[in-house]
Amino acid sequence: MEYKASFDQAFYDTASRSLPKPYHLLFHTTPNTVNGGSYADVYVPSLPSPVTGYPVALYIHGGGFCQGGADEGILRQPQQAAQVLKAGIVVVSLEYRKLPHVILAQVCEDIRAGWAWVQNGSLQQDLGVAGAPNVIIDSGRIGGWGHSAGASLLSILGMTVPSRLRCVLNFFGTVNWTHSTSNTWPLLDDLTNKLLAGPASTSTRNRLDLDLQNDKDPEQQLRLAYILELYKDIGTLRAVLHSTDQENPFHLLHPGCPPFYHVQGSKDHMVSCDGTRRFHQKLLDIGVESTLVIIEGAGHGWLVEKDGPGLLGETWKVDESALAWMISKIKD
Repeated sequence: MEYKASFDQAFYDTASRSLPKPYHLLFHTTPNTVNGGSYADVYVPSLPSPVTGYPVALYIHGGGFCQGGADEGILRQPQQAAQVLKAGIVVVSLEYRKLPHVILAQVCEDIRAGWAWVQNGSLQQDLGVAGAPNVIIDSGRIGGWGHSAGASLLSILGMTVPSRLRCVLNFFGTVNWTHSTSNTWPLLDDLTNKLLAGPASTSTRNRLDLDLQNDKDPEQQLRLAYILELYKDIGTLRAVLHSTDQENPFHLLHPGCPPFYHVQGSKDHMVSCDGTRRFHQKLLDIGVESTLVIIEGAGHGWLVEKDGPGLLGETWKVDESALAWMISKIKD
């Protein structure tokens, strides 16, 4: 079985047709940001709104804290989003400012702003302005899921907001920085600093992508291409170096945490299984519900380094069960 890690436009076009057209809404205005702030793509179920309103599932995309966007993130997981929408839950896909332009605390600020926007009624108000006045949001029923860096951010959110999330579904996200497996390239990091001076990006195509596309100097293109190849690891490294205990999920654990569900591959070389196991066990030790599912043979994002017939198909069954858990928690 061959798995292609990159997705072309045709893939996204097909994925977008499988989901309703989202409302693209600004939820957090920030200075010195390319698009003026952070946006959310909001997907509304076809089912009529319940009397109490639609519950909400936040989705936070991955990308090493430095790539990805609200649109691309959800379109990489169309089956997951479709399952949540079919259950009558609004999906809110949040984007955030990207490293290295900001530090992790500012990324977390964006995610908390997204939660507050949903929780305080602003999302419902903005949907009305955008042409959906009949959509009612039940701000008391909010849970979420995320992939990789997005799952890390959702974990931090779930442990730090005043009104508890119903649940956190963690797909291969780092939850213990001290057990991260990321590497460092100091000279490359220094070059990245020099190349990326400028406004922060929240979108899929960050400034590094544009530099690579526009620069005609072959030597510069080669250097930029090399940085792109390793950029996710640099982003994760920066997150660790610039984080405090307030951005390390393991140090935020407390008995009031929401229920957690972790799914991770045993061959994940980007996120330590040992770190996830320690986090899971600590949750149990302090009396918080936690489930850990390890997919044998799967790497980060279910990529496989060697042939693994049937592996990717089997992971969808695991994903489906995990999402069913999240749905039940949000709707209870």
